[in-house]
Amino acid sequence: MRNPLASSRPGPTSPLDPTSPSSPTRLGSPPSLRNPTSLRDPTSPARIVALVAKRELTTRVRTKSFLISNAIILVLILGGIIATSVFGGDSD
Repeated sequence: MRNPLASSRPGPTSPLDPTSPSSPTRLGSPPSLRNPTSLRDPTSPARIVALVAKRELTTRVRTKSFLISNAIILVLILGGIIATSVFGGDSD
């Protein structure tokens, strides 16, 4: 019978393996460097915030009012640039 407490992952190949959490090169480093996969953890708070922000942004960009308001702002900015170049002649 298999030991339920035994890990299914293979252990480090040597005591100086840099991926080992107890490696001498990793002991003094912050926790995020000791476990580089923590940044890719699907349940990390940063990952959750990024997913929610991405969803909110994509749903907002797809709305008709967002597209119309951005088109109006773009026309106003371009109109201001053109008006400044036409009416803002040299004062020589």
